[in-house]
Amino acid sequence: MKVFQEVSIKQKQDNSLFGLGVTYGTATAIEILAQYEVEPVSLVCRHITGDWGSFGSFQEIELSEEEANGESWLLSEEPGKKNVWSLRNNGVEIKSEYILPGGETVWVSTIRKGSGSTIREGYSGLRN
Repeated sequence: MKVFQEVSIKQKQDNSLFGLGVTYGTATAIEILAQYEVEPVSLVCRHITGDWGSFGSFQEIELSEEEANGESWLLSEEPGKKNVWSLRNNGVEIKSEYILPGGETVWVSTIRKGSGSTIREGYSGLRN
């Protein structure tokens, strides 16, 4: 049984905030997306341009001075703020959460520095 499959991302977004590396999707996530006729590339394009679904938008999220200085970002319960901090401070991971029409959740996660990205089904209570 194939657990991961490589997702071909050939589009280059002029307004991308970071690179993806190789992108994989879990078989379950790809099946969920197909069920709702959502192309994986559409979520990945949103992800790299700062539209992180229910985690917010890069253009709209503001960090306090304390958060921007890295003094309390780890304590934040807001994944969007963690994403903004990571982009501004060369952090490790960027996460997005997209809720589909049927209520299922799909996450896109990128480990920076060229490691790669994954598209996977979301799990209740494991957002951070």
